[in-house]
This record gives sequence, structure tokens and C-alpha cells, in this order.
Amino acid sequence: MPQDNRKLILHNVSSLYSDPSSRSELVSQAIYGDVVAEHEVSGEFSRVVMQDGYEGWLRSQHIGNLPGGISRQAGDTAVICIPFADLLSEPEPDATLVSRLTIGSHVVVLSTVGVFAQTPFGYIPMPCLAGAPTPTDRQPMELLRTAQSLIGTPYLWGGTSAFGIDCSGFVQRIFGMYGVPLPRDAYQQAKCFAGQHISAGDTLFPGDIIFFQGREDPRGRGITHTGIVMDESEGTFIHAYGKLGVCISRLQDPEIQKEYRSAGCLRVIWKQISGKQQWIC
Repeated sequence: MPQDNRKLILHNVSSLYSDPSSRSELVSQAIYGDVVAEHEVSGEFSRVVMQDGYEGWLRSQHIGNLPGGISRQAGDTAVICIPFADLLSEPEPDATLVSRLTIGSHVVVLSTVGVFAQTPFGYIPMPCLAGAPTPTDRQPMELLRTAQSLIGTPYLWGGTSAFGIDCSGFVQRIFGMYGVPLPRDAYQQAKCFAGQHISAGDTLFPGDIIFFQGREDPRGRGITHTGIVMDESEGTFIHAYGKLGVCISRLQDPEIQKEYRSAGCLRVIWKQISGKQQWIC
């Protein structure tokens, strides 16, 4: 990504549209701290390319640089590790709410004040933050605990945050929390080289990414839905489901079998990627 046109997302969630209008299709979302490349401005919108390669238009006022020449490398970078974290004007629990950041947002920590982390735009309670992700062998179960924290999140086509999320955005967000950068769409995730592709009939493990083909496939992509295996013995998986939002379902549920048929599985090899935070699919 060229250095001269790199910008940071400075809004909690910024919607990415297919055209420079909020009336056009919502294709994805960027969240606070994401790095984007700005290529064009049209009215109130900027055409950007995100780190996952997705391209679209978002509001120009949502992107910029950190104040005072601060960069993401100026301090320790931490990640919001719970669904929502309040950004406050002062290091006090009853201070004015500046914004509400969502899981996966990257923040620069300039210093600590008591139980609060000071950032360029306010203060965040330290328990809301985790360090930069480092893949380890233990992480499938930790990953599933993080995934379950989003149960009840509404389904939103194009969504990638705890305010609203779609199936591939959910899988991408959860694995991104643990240092595995997956592509944005389910059909792209099914083709990426993030691990071992599992054949039909093989035993599934917790943390495996499972793919489905829906009854309808208007874009002809083959893969239309995805989720994460929870318990292989019970056949459960967690996903962002259009009818219920983020929830746990069973592969044998009549409604699931009516809507989808299994179309493959991907197992991330944690040993292979341990310590490689820039590992690309």
C-alpha cells in the first residue's frame, strides 16, 4: 500500500459503499484504526482500498491522520477485545462518552492513567484492550470464546462490527483478532491458503471454518455462507445467520439443511503461522 495516500479510519465504524452515495449498496465496513489507501474524492466521499483488497466509497470525514504527527507506531498498539469499549473524554468512569469502539479496533496507547489507557482521542478502560495478536497452538478455544462474545449481534449485509455483521465479516473479524488475515468474502476465504482444506466426511475440529452453498446463489460464487465449528461431536457451529444474527446452530438442524448444503471446510494450522502476524492468505 503506497505510503503517501495511506489514511487511518478515525470513526468507530465507517460504511463502505459501491458508489459515492449512502444510498448505494453497502459492500463492507472499516472500523477505527484500520489503514486504508485513498485514491479519489467525489463530494463527501473518498474511494479507498482496504487492507483486505476491498474497494469502495466511504465518507471522507471518517479518515485522516492521528493528531500531532502521531503514528500507529508512536506508542503501543492495542486491540479492543470485547464487543464494545467506551472512549471517554477523561480517565474517569463517569466522563463524557466520546465514541463507542467495537471489537477488533486498533488504538495507539500513549500512556496509562490508573486503570485507563490514554489514546490520541480519549481514554479507554484497560480491561477492554489486548495486545497485538500472536498465533499459538492454544488459540482455537480462545478464538471460540471471542466468537461467542458476539452472540446476539444483529445480521447486517456488509457489516463487520459488533453493531451489525454478516457471515464472512464475522469469520474474518474473529480470525483477525488472532493474527490470521482472511479475505473478506466467504467464497474468497474458501479458496485462500490459510491452512488445510478438509475433505467432505473428515472429522471436524473446534475452530475449523465451514462453508456452505445456499439455495440461491445470485452472484454465481458457489460459496454463499460460512461459520466456525464449535463442537464436532454435537455438530454445532457459530455463524452470523440472516434470520437470527450471530448464533450457534447444529449442522443437522432442519432449517439449516433446508437453507444450505455443506461445501467444504478450512482448518487453520496454528503451528505453521505462529509468530507470523503478516502472514497473508
